Amino acid sequence: MNPPSSDPDLAAIRQTALDYYGSWYEADAGRMARSLHAGLAKRAIERDAQGQEYLYHLTKEEMVAATGRGAPPRARGPGRTS
Repeated sequence: MNPPSSDPDLAAIRQTALDYYGSWYEADAGRMARSLHAGLAKRAIERDAQGQEYLYHLTKEEMVAATGRGAPPRARGPGRTS
């Protein structure tokens, strides 16, 4: 059994989540970089123009660069938030 989280742990988790979402909407690349793990491997199954599925992969560096540009790393489809 794990010990209960301390107040500083909870505060750090909360700040990381706020940095992640806030940096995206404010195009703040430095803040985004602080919120992501160095080994980020964000993946999704996407479809190309012909309807073929493929595995979309996004690294920390790509996510930080896209945030700094103020643009999503790829076009979002209906209902997509990440």
